[in-house]
Amino acid sequence: MSGRSASLIAKQCCSKETELTVRCHDSTFKEVTVLDATGHILYTVSSKGYASMSWRRTVTDALGVAVFELRHMGNSLRNEWTIETLSGIRLASFRRPSKSGRMRLALDGIIHRNAVSTGRDEVVVEVRPEHGNDHVALVEIEGCRAARVENKENNDVLDREGKGLDRTVWRVQVMEGQDMSLVRQRLHYR
Repeated sequence: MSGRSASLIAKQCCSKETELTVRCHDSTFKEVTVLDATGHILYTVSSKGYASMSWRRTVTDALGVAVFELRHMGNSLRNEWTIETLSGIRLASFRRPSKSGRMRLALDGIIHRNAVSTGRDEVVVEVRPEHGNDHVALVEIEGCRAARVENKENNDVLDREGKGLDRTVWRVQVMEGQDMSLVRQRLHYR
């Protein structure tokens, strides 16, 4: 295992470096599909949309079992995002750094309940643009690289219907021992 690892759910950790493709079907991340390198579905994300201030998104695994919920704590981009169990236990929280400026990929976070045995529960997560690039982000856990997230396709067009276009497509390179579901969540904090 390279570097430090952290996980919301231990069985979600990858045993080797892994590549994921994240297909965001709409501009508000109501529907998302996460695929492994062979094209098999690992996770899906669904939401009713902006029905409340928290705008919950449920993450399910390939079998359709809910893994956790992503929740936005208000309508400002600077408000906190949380990852919670279905019963409401907070597993992690994230927010944009106060001085992030135009760095839309920047996040600071804490995993409150680390499922990987490291001797302590709370683990610091930091996401920053790679070399100032607004389309590539590095995810670090306590200073060690956990993943690299790259925007591969950006279809910012008003009418995608009938054209088979996803709003965005992301390539995620997850390092050995890291939680694939946690790294994938980074894409929703926009």
